[in-house]
Amino acid sequence: MIRTLVFAAVITCFAEVPVQAQHTGWYPDFESARQLALETNQPLLIHFKSPYCGPCLQMERTVFRDGNILRLLGDGIVSVSIDITQRDDLRLRYGADTIPRDVAVMPDGQVRTLNIGKLSSFAYGDLLRRLSEDGASYRSSMQLAAAEEPDNGVSASETAEQQPSGTESEMKSQPPVELVGLEGFCPVRLNQSREWVPGDPTINSTYKGIVYYFSDEAARDRFAEDPVRFAPSNLGCDPVVLLSAQKAVTGSIRYGAFFDNQLYLFSSLENKNAFKESPLKYTRIRQAIRIDQIQGTRFQ
Repeated sequence: MIRTLVFAAVITCFAEVPVQAQHTGWYPDFESARQLALETNQPLLIHFKSPYCGPCLQMERTVFRDGNILRLLGDGIVSVSIDITQRDDLRLRYGADTIPRDVAVMPDGQVRTLNIGKLSSFAYGDLLRRLSEDGASYRSSMQLAAAEEPDNGVSASETAEQQPSGTESEMKSQPPVELVGLEGFCPVRLNQSREWVPGDPTINSTYKGIVYYFSDEAARDRFAEDPVRFAPSNLGCDPVVLLSAQKAVTGSIRYGAFFDNQLYLFSSLENKNAFKESPLKYTRIRQAIRIDQIQGTRFQ
């Protein structure tokens, strides 16, 4: 009897090992993974799957049992695997109608679809490494932007010596010019139905220093729930200029384009066409932009 119990215990221990190893690298649930990603400024990787998806099951049996892949899942990124039959809300939020699918939420809130379909261990490892590198680049750019902030700590005597008077003082005390997004058109109606509907200036919301007008209060409330989804990417700055010249130049609604359900604005038709030829070239690189760095018109 004792021998039987010992044997059963050994079998139980060995049976649990593959299950634990299989989940190494994944966070147990979306909410905790998202919270950690926000706290650490790391990209959030969401792998969408289903128990009824053949390619998904193949990746579970091969790719996600690769020790190197399991290590990369936690190397500079926060990863979570989502069964769409259990989280239909996340499927709808991220448009995961085709699986397997990998979606990344970057530290600035931008959502990127990285892959649709089955990948080999080699290809998936490359995807994870690139995502980790993008996250590291974003954190570096944020640190650089913070380091470039002017130091306003001056002594009382210095303040007295540098205090402007008269008209100069009044000019410096004026509030900054307001930047209105999308030339006042409603971003929610544009995203959901591709309609250019003028917004009401009295129904507005500010996101990252840019004011947006809405067609009604329901649209404003929808925007408040997920502003990253509805606001133009890169604060409305031309992504082609950002990458090629490292300048934040406002784009125009006359040269707008949607990619992966995200709106991008361009300063010229040439830049819009360049983006359409190779969109991943311009969307894969994320840059930290401050409102005071934007050049060009005060209206997008």
